Amino acid sequence: MNDAFGGKLQQKLHAVHLTLIKMSASKEDAEDLTQETAIQFLQYIDGIEVEFTQAWLYRAAINKYYDLLKKKKSHEKYILAFDMSQLFDHGTPEQLLLRKELQQDIQLVFKK
Repeated sequence: MNDAFGGKLQQKLHAVHLTLIKMSASKEDAEDLTQETAIQFLQYIDGIEVEFTQAWLYRAAINKYYDLLKKKKSHEKYILAFDMSQLFDHGTPEQLLLRKELQQDIQLVFKK
């Protein structure tokens, strides 16, 4: 890839990155989506006409952002379906050991 092409592509990808941020994407998500868009662009470069390059980049990035939002929304539904306090035992190691010792003491009393 020559320097002129790389520079123009970088400028266009920076504009895409800023657009994703304006669309409320986090900085990290915008960076990831921009990188994925750049990779996809380079994979399909032979099938993209030069005059539609910028439109293709925007459309690909925005579609990836919408897919990410759908994925996050889907994950939220699953997370809300669980009672998180039931999934994790918040006892300290000391509390767990004391509880185990108490259970052993109770079993010894019932065996007598």
